[in-house]
Amino acid sequence: MLRRSWLFVPGNNRTLLQKAETLEADIIIYDLEDAVAINEKEEARKIAIDALYSSKKNVFVRVNSLESPYYMDDIDYFLKNYQKELRGVVLPKASDSNQIKLVENILQHCEDKYRVQDPLEIVPIIENATGLQFCYEISNASPRINQVAFGAIDYSLDVNITPSKNGFELMYARAHIANASRAAGILQPIDTVYANFNHIDGLQEEVEIAKRQGFAGKLIIHPNQIQVVNKSFVPTEQEVLEAQKILKVAETTGQSVFQLNGKMIDEPLIKKARLTLQKSNF
Repeated sequence: MLRRSWLFVPGNNRTLLQKAETLEADIIIYDLEDAVAINEKEEARKIAIDALYSSKKNVFVRVNSLESPYYMDDIDYFLKNYQKELRGVVLPKASDSNQIKLVENILQHCEDKYRVQDPLEIVPIIENATGLQFCYEISNASPRINQVAFGAIDYSLDVNITPSKNGFELMYARAHIANASRAAGILQPIDTVYANFNHIDGLQEEVEIAKRQGFAGKLIIHPNQIQVVNKSFVPTEQEVLEAQKILKVAETTGQSVFQLNGKMIDEPLIKKARLTLQKSNF
């Protein structure tokens, strides 16, 4: 399953849910939280399930936060109406490992109750100071967690940050999340949304920042953003060629340290070359 572009779609919007099926986003997130007014929560579940029945995409559902009274009904309803395209739940405002354990137990109960054979993933969004502080514990809390995401908008509000154009104020948070993910042995994390969906150059710049800080995908909110994100999280042709050259010399000589085009190549760079080729096979 490709995991580069994660497109949020309001769970109560039939038109957008149908349109999402025609788009090239790797993953569609049915949003039951921020995109849905309180008085529309129940109806949004029904509309989203209708979309799931006819979906051919990889679907996750962002349930309401554990601070709300809606999250248990969200999970129960989607498991009751389970379809194989449903891959997991996105958990907003994840703050500690106890929350993950709670959601894990609810999922297990509902999977048993409705005889769902394939366990759903949990993708926590780190979007407050407490969540960032305990990011490693969250990442390591359940085998259902393969990846975590960063929610910079809520995080900035919580920590009273006003990000500048280049977003250097968020460098620490991104680095912490990437390091915690690596330490927990899960996949590289998913970067935050870029809110100005008409500013493609700004999106490209932010994607490059996220890539350099160890992220491997991005939350998105508009179809305009899909192409840039999908293309950016795949190695360039030049990167693939360089990786092929490194691996060819390594395999031909059997050496783990050598020079190539005036540059010293050692085992870490050989491992990076292998990873580059793996990513290029998306």
